[in-house]
Amino acid sequence: MTLPYEQIVDAVGQGEVAPVYLLAGPDVLQVHAVLSALRDLLFPGSAWEMGLVHLAGAAVRPAEVVAALRGRSLVGRVLVIVEEAPWFGARERAEGESKERDDDTLLAYLERPLPQNVLVLRTTTEADRRRRLYRKIAECGVVLAAVPPKPPASTEWVQRHAARIGLHLTAEEVSLVTVRSGGSCSQMDTELTKLAAWAGPPGRIPREAFDLLVPPTSEERVFDLIDAAVAGEGEEALRIGAAMHQQGEAIPLLLFLLAKQLRTLIAMEELVRNGTADSATKQLNLHPFVAQKARQQVRRWTIPALVEGLEAIWRADISYKSGATDEESALYQALVGIVKAAHGSARERPSVWAR
Repeated sequence: MTLPYEQIVDAVGQGEVAPVYLLAGPDVLQVHAVLSALRDLLFPGSAWEMGLVHLAGAAVRPAEVVAALRGRSLVGRVLVIVEEAPWFGARERAEGESKERDDDTLLAYLERPLPQNVLVLRTTTEADRRRRLYRKIAECGVVLAAVPPKPPASTEWVQRHAARIGLHLTAEEVSLVTVRSGGSCSQMDTELTKLAAWAGPPGRIPREAFDLLVPPTSEERVFDLIDAAVAGEGEEALRIGAAMHQQGEAIPLLLFLLAKQLRTLIAMEELVRNGTADSATKQLNLHPFVAQKARQQVRRWTIPALVEGLEAIWRADISYKSGATDEESALYQALVGIVKAAHGSARERPSVWAR
C-alpha cells in the first residue's frame, strides 16, 4: 500500500511493521522519519549496530540482499537498507546486462518473507509503478512517495509542525514558509527550526525578523517590483531591481522572472474575466499564495499595458544579448519600460544604479 510518511511512522510506533518498504523520492526528512521509527522499534538503544545491514549502489545484486535478509543477528532481527536501489527506474536493460537485475530473486523472497526481518529499498527518484517489484511491494509491504507535499497538504504540514514546537505563525507566514522553502519537508523543517530558535518561549516573530530569517524568494521580489511599478513608484521599482542584481541575481534570470510574471498576469486576467480565477492554482500551476497575489495585481493592469511591458523586456533582452548595451543598462531599460507601461511615464535614471 502507498501511505504518507506520518501515517507510516504512526503505524511503526504502534508496532505494525511490514516486511518491505520502498522509500522513493527526494524528500530526505520523510525518509529519515520512517527509518528512525523502524530503528527505534526494531533495535532499542544501540542494538541496531548488531542488526543493521547497509548496502548501496547500482552494483548491489538481489541475491546479496536476500542473503542478508536470510541471515541472523545477535538481537534476533535484521534490518536491511539498500540505498540507490537500482530496480525501479523506467529503463531498458543494456545489451549484455545480467537478467539478475530484473529482481526475480527479490520477488521470490517476498512471496515468503521472514517475519522478523525488514527490507527497506531507497531511491531518490520516483519509482516506475509498472515494475513487477514495485507492484509486489505495494501488495505485501509499504510504499512511500517521498516527494514535497503540494498545497493544501504543505500548508497543513507547516501548521502542525509549527504548533508542535510552540511557534505561533499567522496564516500569511505559514504560506510564506511553504513558498520560500519550495514545499520540501526537510527545508520547511529547517526554516521552522530557525524561526523557533529566534522566537523563544513566546513563539511569535515580528515580520521584519521573519523576512530576515526566511528571506523572500526572487519571485516575491519581482512581485514587489511589479507592485511598485503599477503604483507609480518608479524609483522604488528600479531600486528593487538594482538590489536584486547587486545581490547576485543574473541579468538573464531577472529578465526571465519579469517576463514570467507579466505572462502570468496576462493568463490570470483571462481567468478573472471568465470568472474562473479560483482555479488558477491548478490551471497555471501556481502556489495558492502566489495565485492570490497575482489576482490582486492583475486588477491594476490592462492587457495592453502588460503586453507593452513584455515588449520592453524583449527589447532589453535582445539589446543585451546582441552586445548593444551592458547588463545594467539592459535591466534598467526593461524596468523603465515596465514602469512606463504601468504608469504612462518614465523617470530619470536614479542614483541607485551608480556603483
